[in-house]
Amino acid sequence: MLGMTLNLESQAKLTKMLIQDEGYNQFLYKDTRNILTCGYGFNMESDGLYPEECDFILHNRLVKREKQLIKDLPYYNNLNDNVKSVLLNLAYCMGEHGLIGFHNMLAYIQASDWANASRELLDSQFGKDHANRAQRLAYLLEQEIPK
Repeated sequence: MLGMTLNLESQAKLTKMLIQDEGYNQFLYKDTRNILTCGYGFNMESDGLYPEECDFILHNRLVKREKQLIKDLPYYNNLNDNVKSVLLNLAYCMGEHGLIGFHNMLAYIQASDWANASRELLDSQFGKDHANRAQRLAYLLEQEIPK
């Protein structure tokens, strides 16, 4: 662990001890003192999450989402980074299952029909609920239209 004065062996022992003592809970819960907690006893009321922890979580979730997209969309690896970024952004926001519900948009993306893919995104409930985000994502899709 970076920034600790304990040697590596002591750090490993401490980590193992804390995992045993705190236990793990994936979801928020109230601990024995009624403090909102998650993970390995992370106090969400006084500490919350630090930016570097959030960066790690965000990256980890994006990797998991992309693995699922590769599995669900056989053409995913053939897409360029702009289009992959749009799909990952949507999958992150709605989950993979939410994105997979965009049947028409995904069919247009597979057919490289960027104008209709963009229109489907903007006309969707997502487009109404997240107008600014949808506009930015639609713009990325529209960049694929040959000039």
